[in-house]
Formats: sequence, C-alpha cells, structure tokens
Amino acid sequence: MKKNFCCFALLLIIYLLASCGTAKNTRASRFYHAVTSNYNIYYNGKISFDDALAAQQNGYRESYTDRILMYPISAQPKDKTTPGGPFDRAIEKGNKAIKMHSIQTKPSKKPGWRNNPRQRALQEQEEYNPFLKHCWLLVGQGQFYNADFLQASATFSYIARHYAQDEEMVAEARIWQARCYSELEWFYETDDLLGKLNTNGIPDGNLDHYAGVYADYLIKNKRFEEAVPYLHTAVKAETNKRQRTRMNYLLGQIYTDIGQSELAYQTFGEVARSNPPYELEFAARIRQTEVFPPAHERQALRMLERMARSDKNKDYLDQVYYALGNVYMAKRDTAAAIRNYEQGAAKSTQNGMNKAILWIRLGDIYFQQKDYIRAQPCFSGAAGIIAKEYKDYERVAKLSAVLDELVIHAEAIHLQDSLQTLGRMPEAERLAVIDRIIEQIIKEEKEAQAQAEKESYLADVESQGIGIDRPGMQGNTPSVPLMPGESSFYFYNTQLVAQGKTQFQRKWGRRTLEDDWRRRSKRMATFDENTPDNNLAGDSPAPADSLAAAADSLEVELPDSLANDPKQRAYYLQQIPFTEEEIEASNLIIIDGLYNMAMIYKDKLEDFPLAVEGFEELEGRFPDNEHRLESYYQLYLLALRMHDTSLAERYKAKLIAFFPESDYAIAIADPDYEHTIRSMDSIPSAVYEETYDRYLAGDTAAVRLNYETIGARYPLAPLLPKFMFLHALTYVQQGDVDGFKDALKALVEKYPKADVSELAGEMLKGLLRGRELVQGNMKGMVWNLRFGLSADGNLSAADSARTFTVEKNLPCRIVLMYPSGSIDRNRLLFAVASYNFANFMVKAFDLVQEETGPLSMLSITGFIHFDEMLQYYRLIYGNGGYASALDSDVAVIPISDANYETLMRGKTLEEYILFLEENYSEEAPELIARLRARSDAALME
Repeated sequence: MKKNFCCFALLLIIYLLASCGTAKNTRASRFYHAVTSNYNIYYNGKISFDDALAAQQNGYRESYTDRILMYPISAQPKDKTTPGGPFDRAIEKGNKAIKMHSIQTKPSKKPGWRNNPRQRALQEQEEYNPFLKHCWLLVGQGQFYNADFLQASATFSYIARHYAQDEEMVAEARIWQARCYSELEWFYETDDLLGKLNTNGIPDGNLDHYAGVYADYLIKNKRFEEAVPYLHTAVKAETNKRQRTRMNYLLGQIYTDIGQSELAYQTFGEVARSNPPYELEFAARIRQTEVFPPAHERQALRMLERMARSDKNKDYLDQVYYALGNVYMAKRDTAAAIRNYEQGAAKSTQNGMNKAILWIRLGDIYFQQKDYIRAQPCFSGAAGIIAKEYKDYERVAKLSAVLDELVIHAEAIHLQDSLQTLGRMPEAERLAVIDRIIEQIIKEEKEAQAQAEKESYLADVESQGIGIDRPGMQGNTPSVPLMPGESSFYFYNTQLVAQGKTQFQRKWGRRTLEDDWRRRSKRMATFDENTPDNNLAGDSPAPADSLAAAADSLEVELPDSLANDPKQRAYYLQQIPFTEEEIEASNLIIIDGLYNMAMIYKDKLEDFPLAVEGFEELEGRFPDNEHRLESYYQLYLLALRMHDTSLAERYKAKLIAFFPESDYAIAIADPDYEHTIRSMDSIPSAVYEETYDRYLAGDTAAVRLNYETIGARYPLAPLLPKFMFLHALTYVQQGDVDGFKDALKALVEKYPKADVSELAGEMLKGLLRGRELVQGNMKGMVWNLRFGLSADGNLSAADSARTFTVEKNLPCRIVLMYPSGSIDRNRLLFAVASYNFANFMVKAFDLVQEETGPLSMLSITGFIHFDEMLQYYRLIYGNGGYASALDSDVAVIPISDANYETLMRGKTLEEYILFLEENYSEEAPELIARLRARSDAALME
C-alpha cells in the first residue's frame, strides 16, 4: 500500500512539473499558475498595497472647514515629473506575476469548436491564467495611488482590451480609467467614458464602484444635486470605516450647499455618533451649528458654550467661537457675532484655514457695513493663509489688494491730519502726547523682551526633550505648509508671499511701492483713537495714527542719536510740520490721498455715495486742488449713474464755468451726452474699423473726416489716440513731412500714456534726427519696424550686440502678428484654441496675447525644439489647418524663444527673415517663401 502511494505521489509530482510551464495550456497548467500567482507573488504584493493605502489614508490631514475631497488621492499633485512612490513594491509584484505566470498559448481546438459559443469564446481569449486579471488590476491601482494617473489610465485601457471577453473586468477597468481622467481633470473624457458605460449597461458587480466614481466626478464639477443619490450608494457600499465616515461628512456638506439644512443636520449627527476620530467628530458638531433648525437655537448655544469650556477643545477654540458667531448671525445679533469671531481669531493656535475663515466672515461683515478700514486687515490676513484652490480665493485676494491700496491713502491722510493737529497744539500739550507715546513704547519693549525670554526658555526645554509635548503645541508657530505640487521657492508660493506681506505690514506699516522706503523708523508709534486725549482740536478730531512713519514724508536732518531713537522727543518733533512749507507739503499728501480714495470707492469698490462724499470732502477742504478738473468730471459721471439730476447739473455748471476749454466741458455741453457716454465704446469701435480699412485703401480724405467726426462727437473716447495715429499716418501717404511731425507731436503731448504714443514718439525722434520719410502704409512699416528702442530712439550696447542663434534644441513658439485693431482678436484666439484642442489631445500649448507699439501678437508656446514647431507649422497650412484661412493682415512667424527675445530687443522682422534665408533655406523652404512673399507684398503696397 505504501509503495503504491509513493508511486502515485511520484506520478503526481511529475505531472505537475510537466504542467508548470506557460507554453502549455491545459486545465492543470491553468490551475497551477493561478494558485502559484495568487498565493505566492500576488499575496505579497497585495499586503504591500494594503499597507501603503492605509498609510496614505491615515496620514492624510485635511481642513474640515471647507468642503473635503471624496478621496484623499485627489489631494496629490497632478504634475509629477518622475513616476513611482510607496506602491512600487505592489506594482513590482504584479508585473512579476504577469511575467512568470501569463498563459497566452491557445488551448487545443476540439472538433466543431466554431459552432460552440463557449469554445469559440475560449479561443478568442488573450489570457488563460484565470487569476492574472487581479495582478493586472494591482499594477494599475498601484500606479493610480502613486499619482501616476496617465500611466495608470494606459494600463486600465490595456486591461479593458486584453480581457475584452470578460464584461465585469472590462467595466472595472473602464471605471478605473474614468477615475484617472477625473483626477487629471479631463472631465470631458471622464463624462464620455462613464456615459458610454451607463449606456452599454453596467454589470451588477460594478454598480457600487461606478456610483462612487460618478459621484466624485459630479462633485468636482459642482453638480451637487445630481451627485447625492450616487454618493448615498457609495457610502453604503464603502467597507473602510474611516473612508465611509469621511464620505458621509461630505454628504452633509453637499446637503448644506444645496440648501437641505435638515438633511445636513441629520447627516452630521450620524457622523458624530459613528465614533470617528475626534477631529472629525468635532467638525461634524460644528457643522451642525451652521444648519441647525431655529427651534434648536438655545440647544446649539449651550452645546457650544460647553465645548468652549472643555479642556479637550483648547486647540479648537477658533472653530467653537466661529460656530457661536454663526448662531448669533442667524439671530441677526451682529455685535455678538463680531465679538465671537474676534475672540475665535485671537484664540486660534494655528494660522490655518479655520482662522482664515473667521477673518473672512469678519471682513464680510465690516465690508457690508462699509467699514473698509476695519475690513482690510481681515481680508489681508485671510489672503496670507488660503490656497488658490479655496472657493473664495479670487474674491478675497481682490478685496485684499483693493483695501490695501485704500488703507495706504487713508492712513496717510490720518497721519498728516494728526501731525498738523499736533503742530497747532500748545507746546506743553504736544510734549505730553509725545511722552505718553514714549511710555507706551517702553512698556511694549519690556513685554516683548519678557515674551522672547519665555519663548527662548520653552525652545531650550523642547530641544532637551523634557518639556511639554502634547498635541497642538507644534501649531503655535505660525507657518504655512506648501500645497501639493507647489514650488518651494518663496516667490512661487502664493500663500507664503501673502503671509509675508501681512507680517511686513505688522512690522513696517503699509507702504507705497517706492525706492528707499525704509528711511529711519523701524517702530510704528500710534495714538489710540479711543483715548480721551485723542480729540486734539475742536473741529478736527482726526487722531494721529503713526508719528514714526512720518519720517518717510518729512525729513529733517537731526543727529542719529535723536532722529533714530523712538524714545526721544526729538524723534517725533522732527516729523511735525511747523513751517508754512512743511504744512503745504503735508497738505499735498492729504489731497493726493483724498482723491485716490474717492477713485477707489468709485472704480474698484463701486460705492458711489462714498465716492461722492470723498470728492466733495476734497473740494471742501482744498478748493483749488490740482485734481479739481478730474474731480468735477467724476462727480458728474457719478451723478448720472446715481440718477441724481441736481448733482449732475451742479457739477456740469462748474466744469463749464471753471474749465470751458477742457475736453470734459466740450463733451458734456452736448445735451445728449448721457447717450454719448453709453455709446462711447460701440460706435467709435465700429468707426475705427471702417477708418482703418479706408487707411489701408489709401482713402486719406475718409480717414481725416472720420477722425474729425469722432473727435468732435466723442472727445473722451478711449480709441481717440488710435484715430489720431491713423490721421498722422495719412501724411505719410502724401509724403508731407511737416504735417506728419505736427500730428505725431500733438498725439504724444495729448496722450503720453496711450499704447500708440510709444511708437509715435519713436517715429517723431527719428524724423527729428533727420531720417527720411518713406511713403507707404502701416503694412510696409511693420516689416521694417525696429522693436525695443529706448525712449531716445536708440539701442543699448548689449542689445546692439545681440544676434540670432541657429541652435535648434531650444524652446520655440509661433507668433501670429497683426496690426492692432485690424482683426477680431477673440475670433483669432478661438480659431487657434479650437484647432489645438481638436488635434492635440496630449500636447498642451499655451496661448499668450501681447501688444507692442502698433502690433498685436498671439503667441503659441510650448514647442520643445525647432523640428516640433516646424511640424506644427506644416500642419496648420495643410488640409484642415487654420493658417490658410487667416486674414491677410496676420503674419505667421515661427521663432525660438531665444530669437524672439533678440527680435524684441532691437531687430526687425526683415532682419529675421534674412537670418532664416541664410540658415534654413533647405530645411524649411516653404516657411521662408511665405514670409518673403508677405514681406515683399507689404513693402510694395
């Protein structure tokens, strides 16, 4: 018996050994390789994969204040330069299993197999190891979680083709492929792929996965209501408890966004009761207070007050007070809401999103109350924290910039008024105020020194490893982490730059952008507006904000020991205007500040009543100020927009009475001027296009007539400088040198900052230096136009020495150049963008619009080298390309970035064509032929 068993075992071993090769395709070989790949290689790879995935999910930290991501992988950068990551071992094991155990040999064909669907399907398979599909998925998923999304999408696309006979496998691969596209933000491709899956039918085993991926896609596209049912399905199907709780929290946030407050309240309650990590539980409780039903108002306040008293929440007090502020805002108790928001910002232990949102809420309240000065530090502080991805980033950044500019002028006015008030005081009172400032400085220095010593002691203790070490302590040092994919270089990190701006302002105050901004003062001394001594003059209670900063505007040479010591009286006395000249200089700062503040109220904040108040204050305080003409006109425009007839008539009369020869007075004398203002953009624009066409056709009389008509009817039209330039060029067509000089001189003097004035000035300087006038039109001048001339019409020595380079392995671009205003620039942009999108799915080109003198340019950038650029050039001139259909005014100029820089700094297009003829006549004859034909034709016109 024993002998028979040994013989049987030996035969079995021989049989298995004979079956272990992948060259044979039998039931035994398939079984052997399936078992071996599963319990040997795949098992180890799957263990590594699960560990890496758990580490990624557990290590991910997010702000629960803003809407969270459905999957942590979405926070990974999209612009990786090198593949790989923590899932490399799993990918390696999957590839090894595929390499060693793939069976692609066809099985033996049975008689009549073509008539047997099962046998026919078996012959059509590409892979016969039944377990290997799991190894393929392991490879693709590893690449996906390494954030190599393009690589993963290619793998899943191959899997879908490789297992075309397996419906569930095809669906699974396509769903993963759609998820890759979604992470790459290729939303069109994602929608197309998921839509086709839904149309063709999804196997039951893939429905849950499909629901999760489709919900993520809809949320990323802000289609929240459509996402809700799919997200419900995904939450129920999720097996990982931590991820399921996160998804449920996200569901609550979406209910909040779509106004389903009751459902949001219930969902956040479910999250809090599911025993999640405390940070998530706390966030869910806070979110409940944002959507609580009115009947639960008292309950919410009691709960939050308990949370504020709990030691467990000492690192989350900013969120508690934020929630309390929200409750009071719901009760319309704005004062209580402000107190809680301010307390939350003060108690914040980290300069993170929670503090930023507190600041934004405070800033919005002050902004709605038109208290822009208080709103400014709120938005400025928030802008230093929030990332570009934050939903309110653009609004906050814009308000921060506008209010920063406003506050600079407000503080300048405030300071000069205070200094003048001090100058009018009796000496004893003035010295008493200064002494109080010095006492405050000494007190603050002592407090700062004590705080520094305390921090130094704590740092020493921590470095020795025997100090306090509890969660939250590390958050006391203000810092902004780099966002995923953001460069570590300071000025490429928008958050760090904004935070640096805030810290600069705290130390140095708000400064205008100028040279030598740091003169004497490193210490900003302020008067407290709320002190009784603040009312320093009967009718002008303007308090002093910063004496120390006045050194920037009023410099008096004093010994360094006095001038630079903020604890000496002389430091402050030197800044106070006493003489008539000093008071006049101070008044100029106030005048400039009042005018600029009023313009900011009008144009950037669109607070018209406050703008009117600002202009009228300027007129009331300084009746003969230098901005009087502009102020009257701005007040007239504001009155029209506010439909205030009496105000409009008052300032119309003042303009005509005091400035009868001005363009403003001439314009508003027209009884139909309000209609003229409304048509100032449309009618001159249409007439300019017609005028340009008439200029190209050589119709001098029509050009001059249109110029005179528009000048009389629309003397304030933005396009008038261009009309003047065309009018000047008509003298070129007639060969009238003196007329051309006079017209150019009038243009430069009247519109020194217009875009065409730079070119006009260069032409005028050339004529004054004796250059001869060549008759012709703008087309001929374009090819001989020398770019980059200095103000005196000359080139620097460095630019004169520049030469074009023949190096081909440099970044390149294609420039579409045309005379400004000759074509619809938006239509050109759309044509190029549409072609690129339709024909280059992988390669991404950037489109950059620029202007230089009389020319506009659309640059197509992103070509790696000359050959790639030349290939694109040939494509756009081929069948289906857009170049042949371009307007005749558009010149298509391929050029390397280096040669473009050379061209723009002292060369002409004609010189560049000569360079191409000398170096690329054999390689790109069609390119040179087209450019030469365009140049010759233009010069002949």
